[in-house]
Amino acid sequence: MATLRGEEVALRTPDSCAAALDVLVAADKNPRRGIAAALGLCWPVFNRKQRRKLKITEDHPWAPLEATLVKHDFNALAYGGAVLDELMARDLSLEEVSAAGAIALDAVAELLPDFDEVDEVEGNSEAPEPSTS
Repeated sequence: MATLRGEEVALRTPDSCAAALDVLVAADKNPRRGIAAALGLCWPVFNRKQRRKLKITEDHPWAPLEATLVKHDFNALAYGGAVLDELMARDLSLEEVSAAGAIALDAVAELLPDFDEVDEVEGNSEAPEPSTS
């Protein structure tokens, strides 16, 4: 759950491991943009009934984003900058966006396996047997 302007909403799990990896690399290069990109990647999608119930209009903090990773040629840093600009234009504070983005970044990181899991799957978790030749 993330909060913007007092409205708490569940973030969605990203669909793409590749996009998640790009966002994590971007966050390493430029934390503010990377966090904003993670927030965009996890941005909730509401159906019409949910939008009416939550009273989501264009100026609502959780209104759909115009920025997409595709529109930014899968450049996660550019995407993060666009998300940040869009949310700042909604009069959200940098602190608020960063707090919600940090929650999203954790969700993005959880999508990818850690190195130990990768080694185990690949069979690299143990040292090789010594050569007898």
